[in-house]
Amino acid sequence: MRPSRLTFGVTSACPMLTIWWLTYLARAGLSPAGIIDLARTHTPLASKADMEIIRTATNKAWVLGNDRFKAKVEKILNRQVQQKPRGGDRRSEIFKSQ
Repeated sequence: MRPSRLTFGVTSACPMLTIWWLTYLARAGLSPAGIIDLARTHTPLASKADMEIIRTATNKAWVLGNDRFKAKVEKILNRQVQQKPRGGDRRSEIFKSQ
């Protein structure tokens, strides 16, 4: 596949990756002026809810990922990597029997 002059040799099966590289080159001043409209190529990479999850995990030094990944990281670091569940009702019979 011959790279197009527009993409500066950046080719990808993923169009978003190509757009990302093109805007990166444009912002760095490496692409000819006027080829890319930077305002039109901006797309959010995560929803607001996802951003809040990422922000909370980062601020509290928690690991993001599935349970298997979290367990691996917890074992390697030998420290808690996610929030523990809240305590129970200490007066209930179910809690006392645990």
